[in-house]
Amino acid sequence: MSFSANLACFAKRLLMQTYEALLIAPLCLIASLIATPLIEWIHPSWMTDSAHELLRARLNQLLIIITLYYYFAYHWVNGRQTLPMKVAKYHLHKTDGRFAQKKEVALRFIAGLLMTSIPLGLILFHSLNHTHIIWPNLLLDSSLWIVFLFIFSFKFNGRWPHDVLSKTTIHDESNTSSPVL
Repeated sequence: MSFSANLACFAKRLLMQTYEALLIAPLCLIASLIATPLIEWIHPSWMTDSAHELLRARLNQLLIIITLYYYFAYHWVNGRQTLPMKVAKYHLHKTDGRFAQKKEVALRFIAGLLMTSIPLGLILFHSLNHTHIIWPNLLLDSSLWIVFLFIFSFKFNGRWPHDVLSKTTIHDESNTSSPVL
């Protein structure tokens, strides 16, 4: 795949990821709003208020991760695509061309979660080490992460780290000359 074709595929996939983030943000908010009364109900008498706050935060995070997993797993296994993938005309397959099963989907989700945690961890690192967020550092870290993804995808024929780890690939139906991204 040429440099310009890889750049176009990378940009399309980055836009698809942004669209996906805009769709799952309200999903996470709704899951959190539904769970908050249930989590508030769990308050043993022996638990201090600070321990209850910590428990509430961890249960809320766990519920959001479970919600995201079921969102992606359902769409990747049943329809092989989420709504942004459908708009971009992408399908999820294993590298051998067969449909992805629950095992590959779970591995893809965990790898994607870890891949997302790296830039979020950098943001948290900068916010904890300074009294305010230093935007040049965040922009530099984000830019370096995007450059890493681009170089990685160029080396692995358009596949991102979570694709390589889960042995899955995104099939582009709109481009018949280059079916694998």
